[in-house]
Formats: sequence, structure tokens, C-alpha cells
Amino acid sequence: GGAAIALLVWAVVHWGRKNTKRLQDSWTQAAEQLGGKFVAASGSWWKRKGCYVEVVIGDISVRLDYYVVSTGRSHITYSRTGTATSTSKRLRVYRSSIFSSVGKELGMQDLLVGDDAYDDMFIIKSDDEDWAIRVLDDLLRREHLELSKLMLRIDKGKVETTQLGFDYEVDNLVRRLRFTAALAFSAN
Repeated sequence: GGAAIALLVWAVVHWGRKNTKRLQDSWTQAAEQLGGKFVAASGSWWKRKGCYVEVVIGDISVRLDYYVVSTGRSHITYSRTGTATSTSKRLRVYRSSIFSSVGKELGMQDLLVGDDAYDDMFIIKSDDEDWAIRVLDDLLRREHLELSKLMLRIDKGKVETTQLGFDYEVDNLVRRLRFTAALAFSAN
């Protein structure tokens, strides 16, 4: 009884430390490749501030961090990149699913940008269709198809990409940070 519980606690703690180190290493490398900085988590366990990366690409400051959503029975972690934008317009782009197909049948908005691969993979919503099509230019669409796990949002003066869970691949993190800066530049 007690030994099994102790072994389980040890395994969970060991797994958590291993993943924390993996996250710190990959996020640090991504920050260094872009001349930015990695800031480690700080604070006590009950009032902890999570780790994050800050980089400046061109003249755009981009932050990579994460947040956790509680569903009552479990917790879901999302990683996000974000930066400020001067636009007051809204744009949301996310992966198409069986539910979005039903929603489209019921009249849900889905803008088309004229790129079959992109239009098939993503649902696009905006308060300004012409602006949204300009923002999602060929280069951004191609990059988003490669980073297809990302949900894009431009709203309330912010540009954000969100992804379920963490990405530990340094090249993907660098691409994502650059992509966020390019999206912000395109939106302005």
C-alpha cells in the first residue's frame, strides 16, 4: 500500500522535473536563436509565475508563455505567443472539424481566402473580410499550413497564437515566434 503510493509520487515528481527541464532547455534555445531571453518560473508553488520567452523581431516584441484552463475534473495546458497591434479589427482562425462543418451548414461565418488548402483546413472569422484576406497573405498562409496546430486571434489590440500543450521543438518555436511577429506586422 504505502510503498506503491510512494513509488507513484516519486514517478510523478520525476516526470514533472524531466518535462520542466525539457521545456526550459528548448525555450532557452529558441530565445537565444532570436537574441531574446528566457525567464524561468518564479514564486511559491501556490502563487507561481510561469516561465516565458521574450524576443524582439524587427521592432515587434513577442512573448511565448503558457496558461492552464481548469475544466473542473482536469487541467488543459495551452502555449501561446503574443504581441500588441495597433489594429482594432478582429480575426480568428482555427482548424476545421466535424463540428465546424455542422456550424457552416447552420450559417456560421467562414471566410474564404481563395487558397483551397487553407480554406479546407481552417475556419476564418473576421469583422472585416477584405482586411482579413490582406492579413492572411500567401506567405503567412503557407507558414500557417506548416504550423497547423496554431489557432490565430487578433482582437482588442493583441495578436495571439495558441496551441494545445507545449511544443519542445526549437525550430517550431522559432518559426512560431517569427510567424507571430509577421502576423502582427501584416495586421497593422
